[in-house]
Amino acid sequence: MVVFFYLSGNNFSKIFLKNKKEPQDNIINKRQLYVFLGIFWYGNILFLINFFIATRYIFFIFFILLIFLERDAIKNIYRDNKFTLFSMIFLVHSIVDNNPSQDANMYHFYLQNLISSQKIIFGLSNFDPLYGLASIFDYVASSFWIGNNYGYIQLLNLVVIASFFNFLYFNLISNKKIMTQFSLIIIVVGLLDNLGFDGGRNGFLFIQEIGKFDNVYSILFLISTVIFYVVITNNDRDSVNIYLLMYFVTFLSQIRSMGYLFFIFIIIYFYIRKFDVKPFSLFGLIFLNTAWLLKNFITTSCLVYPLNFTCVPYVDWYWPNQASHLSNIATSNNRNPNLESIDFFSLGWVSEYWIHENYSYLLNFFLTFFVIKLLISIFSKKTNITKNNYHYLLIFCIFTYLISWLLIYPNYRFVSGIVLSIYTILNLKNLIDFEFKNLNFKNISYIAVFFLIISNIFLVRVNSYTSFYSDLPSPENKEFLVTQPILLKRSDSFGYKSTNFYCYASEECSNSVQSVNKKVISTYFIYTPLNIQLYK
Repeated sequence: MVVFFYLSGNNFSKIFLKNKKEPQDNIINKRQLYVFLGIFWYGNILFLINFFIATRYIFFIFFILLIFLERDAIKNIYRDNKFTLFSMIFLVHSIVDNNPSQDANMYHFYLQNLISSQKIIFGLSNFDPLYGLASIFDYVASSFWIGNNYGYIQLLNLVVIASFFNFLYFNLISNKKIMTQFSLIIIVVGLLDNLGFDGGRNGFLFIQEIGKFDNVYSILFLISTVIFYVVITNNDRDSVNIYLLMYFVTFLSQIRSMGYLFFIFIIIYFYIRKFDVKPFSLFGLIFLNTAWLLKNFITTSCLVYPLNFTCVPYVDWYWPNQASHLSNIATSNNRNPNLESIDFFSLGWVSEYWIHENYSYLLNFFLTFFVIKLLISIFSKKTNITKNNYHYLLIFCIFTYLISWLLIYPNYRFVSGIVLSIYTILNLKNLIDFEFKNLNFKNISYIAVFFLIISNIFLVRVNSYTSFYSDLPSPENKEFLVTQPILLKRSDSFGYKSTNFYCYASEECSNSVQSVNKKVISTYFIYTPLNIQLYK
């Protein structure tokens, strides 16, 4: 996977970033971002192809093309990804005792199978509202199923985490002050993640159940924040960093629609700094974002699902209030999963459930922030560097996300990227005015790399290591096969229900109460609503 996505990222860079101006002595080394860009590029190729055909064999075709087109980059794979490969040695131990998440069983696995076997379906969300939540990661993951084995899906998540550690590693050994200090902050957070209250979770990354990709979103959010910080600090104008930022935020938005909020702050920054970005240079960016919105419209009738005001009521597959119903259920579930529905403006859930369930996370956050501040004051000395007031726009962006998280989806699994950005930007803004006293830069790097390895090792639970080695004599225990559905023909709608909840292997399976009719127009399936009064 690392080889494939690195070459894919190199290909993306040649196509979209080759002619973009590289700042002299650029702080950001884009080669360390190739794996992320490669996942983004491959996912977008798949979803564009899926407008017309199924994607089952695209991986093999694209891999062969990459070997031919990017053969000059093959020699750089180890050089640019050596810590990724090292990190994977530890991370793979987490797979053995892991299981599919509820979300994966409810819709991610189904969507990945559908993408692999069918071209795009109009009104797919009418078959089940959750089927409208396909992210770019579902498209990528659809290529890594071998039969009914879901184990390789988790490898995809682990490659992203390992590539993030690789990014931190190269920052540490570079002579780029901002990036080194950024990595130092993240390492301190990672170490303290194991030492706080009730297990120590403080917003750092953690190994999730198979099929969840919240860590991917968090990592992309953090990297986007850091790139934005660099753009502001260096006053970059029409440089490659600006385009990197916008492609990363596009990737962010294709994983979760909240990513589009980031674009608002980028546009505000461009406006107040009077950036003259040529429209033609944004063609690829505009095309991919427009195509993604079109994909959303075709499958859900909404440009941004499930935002109800973006839905278009003039098409056959529009289902009134479906999006708002799903939004309300999702928000209520994340506020208090014990209640079916909570009024959006109600705050009773905070005292009745949320504070009690999350108080240890809050304590760990403030403890970690205090320790970082203390370390800065102990190991550094102040220097005189002019402040950049545009950093406050980035801080406002991060806290807007924090407030949105608290109001819409206040679940710990969704907050890592925001919290890590708070640690980073609030402290980096002060740390940039400091120089380490009485410490040689090389010594700092060696110590930091050691602690980076420690953070990497302990990201995996101890029982995952023991389970991995105890299962070595019996490899048959490592089969990760989906449960086959037990199907029951629906009398009120097209398709089947699964009596045991699982739908992965059947394209005509849904556990929704929605009833649909299936039409075929010019080889495309269209699911139109029947019980249209359901959400009125």
